[in-house]
Amino acid sequence: EMEYKTFLTARRREMAKVIRGGYTKLTIVQGVSEATIVAALSAAAGAGLSNVVKPKLRNEVAPNGQSEYKQLQQRFWIAFKEFLEKNSQIRSQTPFPQHWTSHAIGFSGAWLSSVISMWDMETGKNNPEMRVEFVLDGERAKQRFSALEQQRVEIEEALGFALTWRNPPDKVMCRICLCQHTNYLNEDEWPAQQVWLKEHLEAMQKVFV
Repeated sequence: EMEYKTFLTARRREMAKVIRGGYTKLTIVQGVSEATIVAALSAAAGAGLSNVVKPKLRNEVAPNGQSEYKQLQQRFWIAFKEFLEKNSQIRSQTPFPQHWTSHAIGFSGAWLSSVISMWDMETGKNNPEMRVEFVLDGERAKQRFSALEQQRVEIEEALGFALTWRNPPDKVMCRICLCQHTNYLNEDEWPAQQVWLKEHLEAMQKVFV
């Protein structure tokens, strides 16, 4: 019901939002180079989309070759490892610039994992979340998962919270997860997030081990 000129202006604005959202997703999650994206933005600007505003890059490469986002991941796990060493019996692997860190539990083919992810595991959409996972891998993974799943009610009652049970038919690895949507990109929120991870890692270790 808009006048045509008003419609064109509004459409340009909405198209710019879509392009800006895609730009952010590519730089943060997929690590596409700035040059590639700037070229795409230039093409868009040439098409008349002058409202596209370039957000702050999160994939600028440091001297060690890591993007800003990878550096953030590693800083998060370094801080979490130090937090666990002071406050828990749970121990972490050496921190790496990746979206997970592992916690050994003394069994072959089974471990706990802490995860920070830009993606919602259930919907597959961009929605930052944090997970604690009990992971099973190797030739006995499916058998162990099935045995645990038969005790699902008792396990979740003992934990005091519901879990997500994932047994992909095309993969050996199985996961039993607890998820929380939270913005781990904000370092001010890390202390509370570390407490959440610690408490649920300890609960899952106690019940599953």
